[in-house]
Amino acid sequence: MNKVILYIASSLDGYIAGQDDDISWLDQYNDVAKGYSEFFSTIGAIIEGRRTFEIEMKLGGENAHTVPIFVLSHNQPRQKPDRSDIAFTDEDIEEVV
Repeated sequence: MNKVILYIASSLDGYIAGQDDDISWLDQYNDVAKGYSEFFSTIGAIIEGRRTFEIEMKLGGENAHTVPIFVLSHNQPRQKPDRSDIAFTDEDIEEVV
């Protein structure tokens, strides 16, 4: 099995986005040196949920990552991604890994 690292930004109540997909609470961390670029240089793929992916698309972040993205969803995307290395799957996460 491949090595899996969980990297997530969430509020203390366990949510990533607020009402109307608001993620402005993350803005306060824009200038914090958190090793984001260094971390992403070590990964081979991203696995995320459909809602997270939709929020990224809404904010124009579809091309922010240069590695393949696997989106866990039982539904097809509302908007078709431009990239061929973005796959929607309803497989168990163990199968995706």
